[in-house]
Amino acid sequence: MDSYFPMKSEGKTAALLEALSKVQPSSLGHYLEAALPSDIKALTPFSHCLGTAITVYQPTSDSTPVHLALELISPGDVLLIDRGGDSRIACVGEMVATAAQQRGAKAIIVNGAVTDIEEISALGMPIYAKGTSVITTRPLYSPGARLCSEIVLDDIVIRTGDIIFGNINGLLSIDPCDKNIWNIIEKAIVDEEKEIKWKRQLEQGISLASLNKVDKEMFQQYVCRIPQI
Repeated sequence: MDSYFPMKSEGKTAALLEALSKVQPSSLGHYLEAALPSDIKALTPFSHCLGTAITVYQPTSDSTPVHLALELISPGDVLLIDRGGDSRIACVGEMVATAAQQRGAKAIIVNGAVTDIEEISALGMPIYAKGTSVITTRPLYSPGARLCSEIVLDDIVIRTGDIIFGNINGLLSIDPCDKNIWNIIEKAIVDEEKEIKWKRQLEQGISLASLNKVDKEMFQQYVCRIPQI
């Protein structure tokens, strides 16, 4: 059992989660590329997501992989389910969401469909998915599922223990062992402080191109001509 469910790496994850909570996901998005597919959308009004992934690969109509994965959730985790391309059959509904919430899950993300979206919204549980369906999984004990293994979404490899951070605009996957993430967070904090000043300058009529120090000669040389208005 221990070899099948690898332990999540903790280490400095708590400190990293605290640091990430002080910035906006889109501020990190200036420097990162590892985003979950953009067609995975927030389906409830509660869209903030920050926690460590529990990954499930479940390509069949079998409900048992998700039910067992619920028992692996610790407070602060995000349940991340890859349906292997299926968007017809929902693998998460009110009961799964309730069970995940009771375990302390921060959010549920499905690369596929969910159901009972009104009931889940009433729980206050952030849910991300590609859409909804009235067709649901059932206990079949079908082979093919994997718990806590690597999953790949749009060429982005996500492992149990990776940090999932996002909001209504989208979701980032962050390797907590990536030492460069701390430098990126520092840059994001500086950027956000700068944007406060920029908002006032934009209101005064200064152009965004000027604030960004866009080189117009270089633009015209390499991109296109700027029309005279």
